[in-house]
Amino acid sequence: MSNSKINSQKTLYSGKSYDYYSNQCLNGMDNNNINWHNRPAFQSIVAVSEKLDAMNAAYYNGANAPDTIFYDNLSVDNRNPLWDDPQCKWAIFTHYKYLFTDSLHQLVLEKRPVSLQKRKLLLMDTVITFNQQITIPQNEKGIITLNAQVDANWKGNLRATLFQPPHIDLVLRHYGNNKTGVVDTFRYCHNLFNKQDLIINYATGICDNIDAAFNSNKLDIELFTKFNSIQSNIKSFSFQNDMPSGTSSKIRILIYKITLD
Repeated sequence: MSNSKINSQKTLYSGKSYDYYSNQCLNGMDNNNINWHNRPAFQSIVAVSEKLDAMNAAYYNGANAPDTIFYDNLSVDNRNPLWDDPQCKWAIFTHYKYLFTDSLHQLVLEKRPVSLQKRKLLLMDTVITFNQQITIPQNEKGIITLNAQVDANWKGNLRATLFQPPHIDLVLRHYGNNKTGVVDTFRYCHNLFNKQDLIINYATGICDNIDAAFNSNKLDIELFTKFNSIQSNIKSFSFQNDMPSGTSSKIRILIYKITLD
């Protein structure tokens, strides 16, 4: 991202602090960008552990959080952009509101005077296996989340020490909007996603270019502005694993309805 683009955005909120919620490399920090208050792990791809994710969430939850966030939907490594650093995502949802979309197709978010409260209603508590398809409750408007626990065994842990952990995917099957039957497969990073609330009934897609990001951000706008009444576009999900012998065969899942008020 060039300095000219950063400075052009900075003038929107002269004197106010800001951060970029993006997976793009940020090389524009210099002495002229004194209002850039970046989170500790300043790109989502850097937040590779629960601890780093918690540090980012604490920053956005804290008194020194930036006044403005420039948010885009780009992701990497076949990961669902709504699942990257999940604790930090919820801090953004509860502490910031959507203002407008800028010329770079980024959502401009402004800190709320009073943060929203996240409330959870348990809809399902069960144990499933890999490749078992689970239907998401379709009569519930608003956001449904999956809180799962995928455990590696000694084989999986040994493989992880060699930087080859079991590759686990979470498969989403679309519903409605002319996409019925379409399947999206996303990487499930169990060391980061386990026991976290992942949005499971609404997918904005993976984007690797500006035009796609623009179209996908339209869905992000709905997410920020219609959180409690959004219509589900995902019908069901399942887990897949390229190394079944490296993980437990059972997966504990909790499915919640989330409201923000």
